[in-house]
Amino acid sequence: MNDSELSYAAKYHRETWMSDDQWQCAALVADLFGGFDHVCGTFKDSGFGVTISVHAHRLSTFDFDGLTKLVLLAHDRMIRVDLAGSSPGRVKMLLHKRHKRDGAMHERHPTIETALETHRRSWQAPTEPPTKASQPEAREHE
Repeated sequence: MNDSELSYAAKYHRETWMSDDQWQCAALVADLFGGFDHVCGTFKDSGFGVTISVHAHRLSTFDFDGLTKLVLLAHDRMIRVDLAGSSPGRVKMLLHKRHKRDGAMHERHPTIETALETHRRSWQAPTEPPTKASQPEAREHE
C-alpha cells in the first residue's frame, strides 16, 4: 500500500487498540490478500503483535504463491510471522514487528538475502535441475 492507501485504510480498518507496530502487521496481511476488504478474519491483540485466522487457500510457493509473497513481505518489512493451525481450512497468523536487522533473536529480522545465505549454507541446494539420465526410469504398470 502506498501512503495514501494506508491513510485511507487506517481511517476505516485500524482498530483503536492497535499500536503503530500492530498496524504495520495488519497492513502486511492486507497487502498479502489484496486489501483489507479481502481479509477474511478479525485481527486480535497479541501483546506487541496481532493474530488473525485466515483462509488457508492460496498459501503455496508457486502457483497461487501467497506463501512466497508472505515470506518476502515479512523479510522486507521486518515482521516475524508464525503460522499455526486454526480450524479446518484456516491458518492462524501471529505477527510481530521487529526494528533491527541484527541483534538478539527476539529483536531482529534478517533480510531475505541473509536468510537465503544462512539456509543455503546448511544444505546443498541444487544449482541445476536433475537431468533425465540421472532420474530413475519410471516403470509401466502391468
